[in-house]
Amino acid sequence: MKDEIVIRIPYRLLRELLSSHDHANDVEPPVIEPARDERPWTDRQRRYLFRLAYQLGHKGEKAKAFICRRLNIPDTAAPTPGQASQLIDDLRGEVERHKSNGSADVSA
Repeated sequence: MKDEIVIRIPYRLLRELLSSHDHANDVEPPVIEPARDERPWTDRQRRYLFRLAYQLGHKGEKAKAFICRRLNIPDTAAPTPGQASQLIDDLRGEVERHKSNGSADVSA
């Protein structure tokens, strides 16, 4: 693991600070892209996604493959919290649709 410090500044605030700063040489402020969330999913998200996958009929290793396939990531990769959150929303909707249709594959 690298020894590094990450300081996150909201992009809007950074742009405002850079644009309000008096640039003596009329140098354009650097283009700064918002930081990507590179943290892996949380344990809570992981457990919930596996529970949702199970409710949709995917068990064990097939559940992991299902999750990775839905996220379009390799089986060895861990999704970011944002990716996991989006998939949770999607799968919850699918589980609810299965329940309303009376599907036997979805357990309560």
